[in-house]
Amino acid sequence: AYQTQDTQPERTALAWNRTSLALMGGTLWVCRTAFVSGSVLAWLIIGFSTVVMFTNFYLLKVRKKKLRQSVDNATGTGIEPLMVLLQFVLVSLAALIL
Repeated sequence: AYQTQDTQPERTALAWNRTSLALMGGTLWVCRTAFVSGSVLAWLIIGFSTVVMFTNFYLLKVRKKKLRQSVDNATGTGIEPLMVLLQFVLVSLAALIL
């Protein structure tokens, strides 16, 4: 085998990072017209989505540190997918309301 250790948990963490970042881009795209009108709801959705994204990045960074110690210590908690789901709900809400 070409790998000395299992890299699947790290690849999974990177995938959640990319998904979270893409959803943040989607949130900005959906709320783009609300910037012009100065919608408070759009700013709240973007702000909350940003907080969720950075929280997810932090959780994945902590998981990556645990991965360096041992693959057994880096089991997923289920929080990362929940954060991505929350971002998806926010962008969907923004698309429906704005």
